[in-house]
Amino acid sequence: MGLCHTYLGEKSRALEALDKALEVDPKYKTAQTNRAAIEKLEENEELEGEFKTINDYVGKHRPKR
Repeated sequence: MGLCHTYLGEKSRALEALDKALEVDPKYKTAQTNRAAIEKLEENEELEGEFKTINDYVGKHRPKR
């Protein structure tokens, strides 16, 4: 959800979503990495790049358990 909000330029909502993910799993590297990158953006600044579906992103970044 954090990336979805970021693509819409909703930085604060993106960070909230990533914070919730990190509450569940503080060692979730993808959420840590994304949060650090999103933190650097300005509010209303959209994330660059594109994934065809959210599954493309999740499939590549799903943590191993």
